[in-house]
Amino acid sequence: MLTKNIEILFSTPKKWSFLSGFLRWYLGAPFSHVCLKIRSDFYERTMIYEASAGQVQAEKYENWIKRNRIITQFSIEVDAKRKKEIIQFCIDHLRHKYGMASLFNIFLRDKLGINASIGADGHEKFICSEFAFLSLKPEIKEVAHKKGLTIIEEADFIDPTEIYEILS
Repeated sequence: MLTKNIEILFSTPKKWSFLSGFLRWYLGAPFSHVCLKIRSDFYERTMIYEASAGQVQAEKYENWIKRNRIITQFSIEVDAKRKKEIIQFCIDHLRHKYGMASLFNIFLRDKLGINASIGADGHEKFICSEFAFLSLKPEIKEVAHKKGLTIIEEADFIDPTEIYEILS
């Protein structure tokens, strides 16, 4: 079985951003964002799929890297059928809105211990980590299981550091 590579990038913008700086401080991490990097041999392009700047979007990697700094990255091997399913998920959700309410809820949960359901909207709106998690849910859950880690089942509230901890 031929395997294909999907990369999970943890990044921050090269240009200063208040939201990115706040997220790095809040997460206690050198990154503020997580996205997928996927190479298409058929189209001869490497694409970034992400929830950022108000919506789910896709962009050619060479354009994306001009504005972003990769802090760390991980690679997940999948077969060609699964890679196609991941790309289809990404394409199917393009232009879905960014889930700012989910970020607020994560802040309430992590910093104030308040468990609310603000931003729990399933596949309607996404934050970066929710989008990356749902795109690669079986693979991330398998890694977590192998490591004996518990994973949040409500994807709306998973943050980039939780995905990072599972993959590292």
